[in-house]
Amino acid sequence: MLAAALIGFIGGRLTPGKFRSGVAHGESHRTYGPARIDDHSPLPERARFYWSRTLSYALAGLGIWALVEGLLLIAYGWDGLLTQMGWFFTKAALVTFGGD
Repeated sequence: MLAAALIGFIGGRLTPGKFRSGVAHGESHRTYGPARIDDHSPLPERARFYWSRTLSYALAGLGIWALVEGLLLIAYGWDGLLTQMGWFFTKAALVTFGGD
């Protein structure tokens, strides 16, 4: 941080035009036309909410988790290191999801 401060100080003395503060992007007078997607654009079909889609994604995720955890259980048993790690991180994810 001290090096950055020193560079800023020296640069401001040698080339003040390149080290001006308070320069905003709003000073540009160029326009690129209206936005393709704005607040009033209708949602595309893929972005609409459907309970069936939400349920299918949730079931797919739970199915993949159950498959992996089940394979670990079969391969290493309940006391296996990888099985216990999978179970631990499953519980940790459920506890911390949405937390602050």
